[in-house]
Amino acid sequence: MGTGSKQDDDLKNNELAQRVTDKYYLLFNSMNQGFCIIEMIWDECRKIFTRWCRNKN
Repeated sequence: MGTGSKQDDDLKNNELAQRVTDKYYLLFNSMNQGFCIIEMIWDECRKIFTRWCRNKN
């Protein structure tokens, strides 16, 4: 049985998520070349249905 509350666990998880996000954006935005994350959406015939540019620097 843990001594921390759910609120304490949620706060720690949120802080960890924020640190990871900050590191990601620091790396992503400091690149000196263009970079883009694209999500491909396929139809049932395995053909590209659409593309989404999820993030770019």
